[in-house]
Amino acid sequence: MTHSSDQDLILHYYGEADEGIAVAVHLEQCAACAAAYRDLAETLNMIPVADVPERGPQYGLEVWQRIRHQLPDSEGTWRPFWMGWNQSVFAGIAMTLLIAGFLVGGRGRASIAGLRRGLSDRLRSRTRRNDAFC
Repeated sequence: MTHSSDQDLILHYYGEADEGIAVAVHLEQCAACAAAYRDLAETLNMIPVADVPERGPQYGLEVWQRIRHQLPDSEGTWRPFWMGWNQSVFAGIAMTLLIAGFLVGGRGRASIAGLRRGLSDRLRSRTRRNDAFC
């Protein structure tokens, strides 16, 4: 027969034993453990139980005010990679995009204007041919 340890009996006394039913059954069957539990219960009954103080609604804020200076700085906070860049990097990127836009946009307009000129030349030549036949 395996007897209950003092730790098991203390946990049973406070109602915190994982196997509370098994300990209670064992105490009914084993006179030695039951006597040890009675002695332990008498000793624990002499210890006054401290009242738990009521916490006010501001308790969380009070605790935070006490411990916040003890906490390390949050170096591991997640930020996007570009948040650490200097403003000159953003200015350089903006200028590059602006210049690229002008270059690409200018070529696009020139090619569209060339297309229009080419189309108008073709139309003029067709209308001249049609005028000749009339």
